[in-house]
Amino acid sequence: MTKLLLLLTTLLLIPLQMSMAATLDGVTLSDSVTINKKKLTLNGIGTRKATWFKVKVYVGGLYVQSKTTDAKKILSQAYPKFINMHFVRDVKKEKLIGGWNDAYDAALPKEQLKTLRPALDKFNNAMGDITEGEEVLLTFLQDEITMKFGKMAATTIKAKGIAHAILSVWFINPGDEGLRDGFLGIK
Repeated sequence: MTKLLLLLTTLLLIPLQMSMAATLDGVTLSDSVTINKKKLTLNGIGTRKATWFKVKVYVGGLYVQSKTTDAKKILSQAYPKFINMHFVRDVKKEKLIGGWNDAYDAALPKEQLKTLRPALDKFNNAMGDITEGEEVLLTFLQDEITMKFGKMAATTIKAKGIAHAILSVWFINPGDEGLRDGFLGIK
């Protein structure tokens, strides 16, 4: 009887160990992804809220090689890194681009912003309208970012410092500190 109970307990726990994932606001994200043969672990998950009314826009997950609650370590950690943004509402392209431009202005020094402007414009121009349930997938490599935007084809932008600059918008003067804290795994 003891052996049977042990076997049943083991069989019940195996699926739990294999399917670890995070769920927030009805969105479930995988606990890991593989990019360029490197396993990245979900560092944290958070919900982007906008306006004074705190309207939910997307649930995002940040994947890194080594989990940490320190934003500076996230930014300095080796690439690749990955962000999954699962949208929980429709957003027009113009609103998305406006939000990104505000984030660049807040996070990046003016000289870096000026230098990266052509690459940031290319990143912005790769966006379209997004509908509830669609995802934006961002893969960060050294001096390169690839964006898979909803149903559109993936776009890769290469420029010195582009990956660090775009990743910085979630950690340097972020527009949503709750999302930052979620990405850091402290909320």
